[in-house]
Amino acid sequence: MEKHKNTSEAAALRQKAEELLKNKPLKHGSQLSEAENLRLIYELQVHQIELELQNEELCNARASAEVACDKYISLYDHAPSGHFTLSRSGDIIELNLAGALMLGKVRSQLINKDLLRFVSRDSKAVYELFLENSFKNKTKESCELKLKTSGKQSLFVQLSGVATEIGMQCMVTAVNITDRKLAEDKMKESEVQYRNLANSGSALIWTSGTDKLCNYFNEPWLKFTGRTLEQEIGNGWTEGLHPDDFDKCLETYLSAFAKHEPFEMEYRLRHSSGEYRWIVDLGTPNFNSTGKFLGYIGHCFDISERKKTELALYESEEKYRTDLTFLQSILESPISIVLFSLDKNYCYTNFSLSHKETMKKIWGIDIRIGMNMVDLIPNMEDREKAKNNFDRALKGDFFVVEEEYGDKELARIYYDDYYSPVKDAEGNISGISVFILDVSQRRQAELKITELNTNLEKTVNDRTEQFKEALDRFEKIADRVPGVVYQYRLNPDGSSCFPYASEGIRDIYRVSPEELAHDASIVFSRIHPDDLGGVAASIQNSAQTLSLWRHDYRVKFGDGTIRWLAGNAMPSQMADGSVLWHGFISDITENEEAENYLRRSEAEKAAIIRAVPDLMFRIRRDGTLLDYMSTDQNMLFVPVEQFTGKTISQVLPPELAIQCMAAIEKAFHHEEMVTFEYSLTVNGQLRSFEDRIIVSSADEVLSIIRDITERKKLFQDLATEKRRLADIIKGTNAGTWEWNIQTGETIFNEQWAEMLGYTLDEISPVSIETWIKFAHPDDLKRSDELLTKHFDGESPYYSFESRMRHKNGDWIWVLDRGKVHEWDKDGKPFLMSGTHLDITEQKRIEDALIKSKNEAEKANQAKSEFLSRMSHELRTPMNSILGFAQLLEMGELKASQKKGVDHILNSGKHLLNLINEVLDISGIEAGRVPLSLNPVELGKMIRETTDTFHPFARAMQVNVELINTEHRT
Repeated sequence: MEKHKNTSEAAALRQKAEELLKNKPLKHGSQLSEAENLRLIYELQVHQIELELQNEELCNARASAEVACDKYISLYDHAPSGHFTLSRSGDIIELNLAGALMLGKVRSQLINKDLLRFVSRDSKAVYELFLENSFKNKTKESCELKLKTSGKQSLFVQLSGVATEIGMQCMVTAVNITDRKLAEDKMKESEVQYRNLANSGSALIWTSGTDKLCNYFNEPWLKFTGRTLEQEIGNGWTEGLHPDDFDKCLETYLSAFAKHEPFEMEYRLRHSSGEYRWIVDLGTPNFNSTGKFLGYIGHCFDISERKKTELALYESEEKYRTDLTFLQSILESPISIVLFSLDKNYCYTNFSLSHKETMKKIWGIDIRIGMNMVDLIPNMEDREKAKNNFDRALKGDFFVVEEEYGDKELARIYYDDYYSPVKDAEGNISGISVFILDVSQRRQAELKITELNTNLEKTVNDRTEQFKEALDRFEKIADRVPGVVYQYRLNPDGSSCFPYASEGIRDIYRVSPEELAHDASIVFSRIHPDDLGGVAASIQNSAQTLSLWRHDYRVKFGDGTIRWLAGNAMPSQMADGSVLWHGFISDITENEEAENYLRRSEAEKAAIIRAVPDLMFRIRRDGTLLDYMSTDQNMLFVPVEQFTGKTISQVLPPELAIQCMAAIEKAFHHEEMVTFEYSLTVNGQLRSFEDRIIVSSADEVLSIIRDITERKKLFQDLATEKRRLADIIKGTNAGTWEWNIQTGETIFNEQWAEMLGYTLDEISPVSIETWIKFAHPDDLKRSDELLTKHFDGESPYYSFESRMRHKNGDWIWVLDRGKVHEWDKDGKPFLMSGTHLDITEQKRIEDALIKSKNEAEKANQAKSEFLSRMSHELRTPMNSILGFAQLLEMGELKASQKKGVDHILNSGKHLLNLINEVLDISGIEAGRVPLSLNPVELGKMIRETTDTFHPFARAMQVNVELINTEHRT
């Protein structure tokens, strides 16, 4: 409006000047003298140069203003933080693109809308207090709250605002802290889960620092020992250690601590009941994200029952091994003691060496395990007799019979056969065992044999019962032990088998004991490919060193199931060079998964804590600093040794200590997080910090401190830049516009409307059609062409001088410049912004300059024509004067007459030279006459000049005298 008013006044002033010029009488009868013409030309040229310089300065200033305007508009709109200008009632007066994106709407829909509409219900009170304090205190206020946007997930933002000096508006910056909030919530949840996990499991957990002293024990540990945390920390826990285990534990712990490597040890710890219980302690070194050693974390498990089971199993194995050795010696005895066992189908399950030799001796048969004995007996009578005895024993009868076998025509062999049924773990008869004694010589010594048989019968019965009891006891123990009890035999040729395996092998390897009795290859086919090499190597090492075999490995079945197994067996060297192991294998999948989960969980939590860049303290309610965690030691106000175990008041400056203690009490009182900011000199630099106090237990808080020095500086820089941008926009009186190219939605500022003589409310609602309505129809086509070039990338920005209709009906000139700053996913222009500058006055000056230049050129041309005509008109009479003067000079003249004629000649020649010079000047200006430099007799010229002026001087009673003209230079 102001510019338009100035333009109108300038036009009126010019019109008035032109009228005065017309009415003003011209000197010399509207004829200008030569000097006046020259002076006019000179003034016009100077004015032209001044206008050109002013125009150049104006163009440079306009270009600088446009660059600065584009820079600060882009900075404002593309700032990562949201910026809002709010009225006292909370209405949005202005906002940038980031602010609109936070609220989930386009910017035009948010103007004059109450920001409170987008604040979640639980944050409204915080927001209202923030806005009230901002206008009331006129100092920087900040708060954190949750925004609800259209259909999107709620955002957590931190608002920082300050009211303007006149107190009518509040400049608010919104920083998206959703990720930080979610991380804090996740960290709190992870911390609670970690504590619950540590306290809810059966593991006894402890931690120690770099000083080798224990600083934490979980609740299961304290419940186990019946002692308090204060009694256990440091070296207090060793009071419950069994005296016989103390030295070994200390040696193991210190050795591992010096190398920062894991350790495992077993010791006895006093239970709350007073008894000592066996504990297995697994210690793991603890490192932070930078690899710094922080101490140890230990997990302990009560293995007293396992120890008892292992002891019982060991004693049972020893007895079983003794019985089995005894039985094996009987089976392999070369003397004539015959022993064999059959299943329910009369097939061999075992036999002694003497029985094998007897069968070959009597019937010429080479028997093997699995052969049907009834079918092998060729004599029908002997076959039926044997079958009847077998059936009797299978019905559960224990009996002894005297029998004879062999060819009746040849020598017969007499035997005493002892038949016994064999029962499985459930008491069902699964076969028979037969103990046979050759009694062929008994007939020669009947009495003696009878006596021997009586004793032998008793002995055999006793031994049989003992064997049955041992076998039955072993099978029951083996079947009840978790996993499988087995024998594994590795032959010299590399083949292997499981001579014995309990029923548990069906669960461990999904095979039956019978399938492995002669070939163990099916077991190795089910070992996980990644673990097969390790299992084979451990078996070979145990075989070579005859040391205990212990290995954890995985098996993988056809359905994809993977299970973890733990094997433990003791090898012994056999006479034939083979190695026989006795041991057991158990399924530890659940334990392994639990340990892996615990390790992953602990690693994840440790990684999360290490990834947090903040400085964290554990503080008691009385202000005692218990512990800290930091990835940046430079954040510490004082060295670690100066604050550990001390109170806040002993470490921090008094004012800051009072502020911290007040925040701690407030956190306990309101049961919510308390945040405050403070400044402190650290390492010689004044730094700004944000401290968040969170209650972590009944008597402790967690203090999370973040260095916000750079953030505060950034906010200050942004505020400065924003103020500079606002000043530049205000100083250049530029109108700004934002255009959603795809929807046509457009936003103008107040200056844009004022250029056209309107207020923004008068032309609302606005869109791209608003601009088209005010634009000159003849300029639209060219504008479309320039926009297309910019959209296609042919020009870096859009710039166009166009005409727009003012409210008073006049056309004003506008410099319209803009640039696309956001494209959609298909590469099409999406958002564009720019400025309008009123260049009407500049256009008027340019037109006036062009007009003045044209008028000057016309005046110069008229002057040249005038001089040319004047010089030609003067030369003709001057030639006549000179001619007559020369004729007079040739006649008889007196001295006084001759002197007068000389004056006429000299003055005429001088005037003729002036006329020629005027013609030369006209020719030089037209570019037709070259200049030439000639020597001049200066003394003569001076004398002629003084002689010319002598008559005029005498007439005016002025004495002109030339002194020493011959000697002056």
